[in-house]
Amino acid sequence: MIVSLRNLVDCWSEVVRSREEASGPVLLFVALDDCDAIATAMSVMALLKADLVRYEVVPVVDLGQLADRFKEMAKPAEPRSAVFINCGARVDLEKLLSLETVEDEALKVFVLDSCRPFHLNNIESTRVQLFDDALQPVDQSSLPLCGYEDAYGFVEVEMEDESAGSDVEAEDDVVFGSDIEYESDANEVDGTNDRSKKRHSSRKKEKTKKRARQNVEVDSDMRHRAYDYYSSCHVATPSALVCYLLSMDLKKENPTLLWLATVGIADHFIFGKSTNESYEESASLLKGQLERFYNEQEAQTGSKQYENNSQSLSSSLDAEEVIQHVDEPRLELLRHWNLFDAVLYSTYMCSKLSTWRQTGRRRVLEFLATLGIPIRVAQQRWQHLSRESRNVLEDPSLETTLGRLGLNDFHRDGFVKTKGGYKASVSAVDVVLAVASTLEVDNPEGRHNVPGENVWESLFWKAYDILGAGLGDVTLERGMDLASRMQMLLVQVGGQVIDQRAFVSSGTFRYAVLRDGQYQEAVRHPLVITRLAHFLMDALEAQGEKPKPFVIIAPLTEKSTWLAVAVTRASTYNDFGLRFRTAAAKNGTKIVDHGFCPHIVEVADGQETEFVRFLHDVMG
Repeated sequence: MIVSLRNLVDCWSEVVRSREEASGPVLLFVALDDCDAIATAMSVMALLKADLVRYEVVPVVDLGQLADRFKEMAKPAEPRSAVFINCGARVDLEKLLSLETVEDEALKVFVLDSCRPFHLNNIESTRVQLFDDALQPVDQSSLPLCGYEDAYGFVEVEMEDESAGSDVEAEDDVVFGSDIEYESDANEVDGTNDRSKKRHSSRKKEKTKKRARQNVEVDSDMRHRAYDYYSSCHVATPSALVCYLLSMDLKKENPTLLWLATVGIADHFIFGKSTNESYEESASLLKGQLERFYNEQEAQTGSKQYENNSQSLSSSLDAEEVIQHVDEPRLELLRHWNLFDAVLYSTYMCSKLSTWRQTGRRRVLEFLATLGIPIRVAQQRWQHLSRESRNVLEDPSLETTLGRLGLNDFHRDGFVKTKGGYKASVSAVDVVLAVASTLEVDNPEGRHNVPGENVWESLFWKAYDILGAGLGDVTLERGMDLASRMQMLLVQVGGQVIDQRAFVSSGTFRYAVLRDGQYQEAVRHPLVITRLAHFLMDALEAQGEKPKPFVIIAPLTEKSTWLAVAVTRASTYNDFGLRFRTAAAKNGTKIVDHGFCPHIVEVADGQETEFVRFLHDVMG
């Protein structure tokens, strides 16, 4: 069942109040593959604390582990309810979780997931409730019929339709052959009505064939509607923002939840899940909320005073920490190294100026000269940069000046948490990169290679600590160091792929198979690969190439498999999840989901070349 924004409060009451006789906690199953999920989990935990409801956090890395952990905990824990955060919306949860085997039919599953589309069986289920970002309820009569898809939303169209058609023809032949034989026998007795009976038999045969063809056509049409529905894969409003909207309706919003919402929208922007327009719309909404906690002037100047309208939910922000809305330069980690390196390794600047090349470095110097900042000043740590230089960077009128360098959208709406003026500050984007690097890199033995759930719980709480860390906290600084290392690696690998032409333009998409050992450190991490694919799309488009989706296939040496990651523009549907499965079905390639995104899969070792070949056929 889908729950619209207008009904979130009632749905939340069910989360908290349902099964009050149950002795167990509310189970929070959290996807461990994006920062938005961690931020949302923190928000949900804060709301549950405010309602004095006990909860238990269960980090999960893929659908298999989600099913296993749910089955392990559903019965012995006697939970009030289960909340799935950024996991489960696109698959048939009743089937995946075997809900029919759970004895207590009152146990409900609540799903707060930005992945779309919802699985049709989840929409029809009475035990699954889907938090939606739409104000009005979905008109379910406009949706296709369910039953054509599997538990993962895969609809076979071409192969099944062909076989269905051949089955009808074969069946017709048997039936009609029998009729003809019967008529032939009758003619031996009575030959006077031979022509009449033949005409009658022919008309009957044609009518039956016509009905069969019509049934096949109707079935094919409905199957294609289901296929089109599941092909419309996209990402909706960040879950952390939906959770903040819920807190507003509950009258429990505060600066901490607002900050977590800014992290959620930054996560979607950095990883190409949201368009510029949707990001700006979300940022504008949160800017308005910021002005509710601080007056308009204080929101711009950074005063530490604010009015908290919530008496029942405390903020974890330090008394001296303030959230600001800023026109933020698109220079990742600017506040954690110097300006020169931030420009050199910014994915935005690299894609526009090709900064990994010598000619690109000369353009960096031209950029600094345009700003009027000497290189020796640009190489100083951000903390030591003068206020005048910082003001130049944050001046919105700079867009006109930088237009001749192709930097027409150098600024974006951003949110920064500061302490003591500019002495310590961190942007929401920086926090996203720190969390992502911790989730992916902070496990030296390989993300999916270490047995035991303690590993995942440890990673979750490390990410949790980064999101909740105060400015200057060693946990936050360590995350920033990891993020800086991965940022440099991403640009270096991206530059090598472009300069060595280590990619193929294959009709409607481009792909790169990263076999070289020099890529190994980067290609072990799906989040880094996702950013790398977006960077390659942007850089090639900036060089005049036609915009196309990008697929990266890289080895997961610790698992002896290959990771396939497909990205598209946020403004278009990403149907590569279905394309991957269709290609695999055509040549018998074994693939499994990696994480919770349908467009990230693992391919069996030795089958990656054939997989790419059949993917090309499918895309063609």
